[in-house]
Amino acid sequence: MSGEVNWKPSPAVRVLAGLCLVLLWGAFLPVYGRSGADAAAGRDRTDVTPGSAEGEPVVELRIELRGTEGQVVEDEGLRQRVGERFGLTAGELFRPMQAETGLGRVRALPDVSSAEFQLFRSERVGGLVAELQVTLLPEGVERPKTAAGLLHSGELGDLPVLHQSDRALLKLILNGGVGAYGVSNPFFGKSDVFLAGSPIAKDPPRDGSAWWEWYVEPGIGGITQVGTLPLYVYGAATYLYAQSQGQDIYNSYSRGRGGIEKAYAGFLYDLPGKGSVLDVSAGRQNYQLRQGFLISKIPGSTNIGRLGGLQLGPRLAFEKTVVARAKLGRFMAEGIFLEPTEYEEIPNSNTRVAGGTLQYDLAAKADIGFTYLETVNSDGAYLMPDGSRLSPEGVRTYNGSLWARSLLGVDGLWLKSEYAYQDNRDYPMAARAGYGWIGYDSGRLPWRPSLGYRYAAFTGDDPDTARMERFDPLFSGGQQNFVPGMIMNAVTKNANLITHRVRASVKPVASLEIVLDYFRFRADELNNYGAISRTLWELQSKRLADEVDLSAFWSVSNNFYLQMLAAVAIPDDGIELALGGDLENWYTLQAALYFFF
Repeated sequence: MSGEVNWKPSPAVRVLAGLCLVLLWGAFLPVYGRSGADAAAGRDRTDVTPGSAEGEPVVELRIELRGTEGQVVEDEGLRQRVGERFGLTAGELFRPMQAETGLGRVRALPDVSSAEFQLFRSERVGGLVAELQVTLLPEGVERPKTAAGLLHSGELGDLPVLHQSDRALLKLILNGGVGAYGVSNPFFGKSDVFLAGSPIAKDPPRDGSAWWEWYVEPGIGGITQVGTLPLYVYGAATYLYAQSQGQDIYNSYSRGRGGIEKAYAGFLYDLPGKGSVLDVSAGRQNYQLRQGFLISKIPGSTNIGRLGGLQLGPRLAFEKTVVARAKLGRFMAEGIFLEPTEYEEIPNSNTRVAGGTLQYDLAAKADIGFTYLETVNSDGAYLMPDGSRLSPEGVRTYNGSLWARSLLGVDGLWLKSEYAYQDNRDYPMAARAGYGWIGYDSGRLPWRPSLGYRYAAFTGDDPDTARMERFDPLFSGGQQNFVPGMIMNAVTKNANLITHRVRASVKPVASLEIVLDYFRFRADELNNYGAISRTLWELQSKRLADEVDLSAFWSVSNNFYLQMLAAVAIPDDGIELALGGDLENWYTLQAALYFFF
């Protein structure tokens, strides 16, 4: 095992390290001068830039009513009316345009002076929380209803909104980002061995390198009410261009590509009953199931090879989707069809997955769910030690989930757990995966520290049985969720993998979270056919690696999001023996700024 720290960073990596320190120092500037009241206001939250959360499920909606003097107003009737006008309810997928249109409808209420929307993550409730803050007009005062936007005012300052009223929104979309990256000893100093035969690695580095990436995604989107019906139609179309410059972990040539990113349409219909809605959409769009254990929005597309934007990861949209989601009180039912966007220079698997989910919210203290997924088409293959191949087509996944908030009645103590079993309609298969994630989030202490531990296991195949036991991870991933480490995700995927993860974080302010992650990776079986690299197909030890990540996530505003990372991966016997020994620790530094308009 190579455990010694022996890093000789290149000048470019030193420059990147300085950039990270400057950005981190800038991230802390808002901390100083904040009052105790300001800090307390963010007790149960880590702010999220809305554009970065598109396609993720919302687990809770909070509505706060205040008078013009700032006093809290308790009016359940008005709160219900505001919620109905806003439209977004717990259990729905988050779409920024839907939230903006809902704001327009709330602002048009005769009692309302202003309305603002915030989005944040809360570990104790298990995901995204939408918060609507409404200021009421003094009694007897009415605000005139007017349409806004460039098409009405002629003012460029109204961009990106072209038209907005209490019935419709039409706006220009402009997303983008820029990032700087550096690595030392990629693939543990054996990139030529690990990547031998890879169709995407033309000239990988051996020692260290630094590079930068950028992307821009312009487009247009809108949503409008149909007549007087509680029916809204919506859609969006964007074009994305990404570029990478310099030597990354796979290539050094100038690489960039543009193409259609999003192209989808759908409708929302308000069903009878509080918080009940039907949402149906189709096309190229983002989608995520819960927190990404089986389906994350990250693997819906790819950014490898000549496409550019390898680490920024701007491409997220599945090639084809149909998503139908009905929220009926505490029940949620969803049906999906997904086809990922694949890279044309690699033989496409033509994978298509269909299925459905039933979920029930237990009085805002927990929710339980069941998902069934089936791979209805695939030209891919599971590789076997005897040289045979099995088709992923016909794989059926049965998945149960439980998220408990205020576990055992303790505020801030939470538990998340999922279990999945896979079989195949055409041949014997019995693959399993699951995790248990327990944590505590202290909202009353300074900087709101939290601590969590997760055990996750994805079975491997035992070659001595007649059954296939290697778990198919489908589209598992997500940076803060189920990606197997920010370095090790380039080495392994969620198959034949056991992971211990300890996560500690602090939140100096609601907009900034600093996270320290420790991962220990172990293989379930020595048979590892189907791994990313041929060098790891036959392991001599189940001990793979350890990784430590230090990350900072800063939602600068509703439009800008900054992310920084310093990480090290330490190879253990399994990788050491597979790559021929004499390995080095793998280091990386990353800094990226995203914007969403």
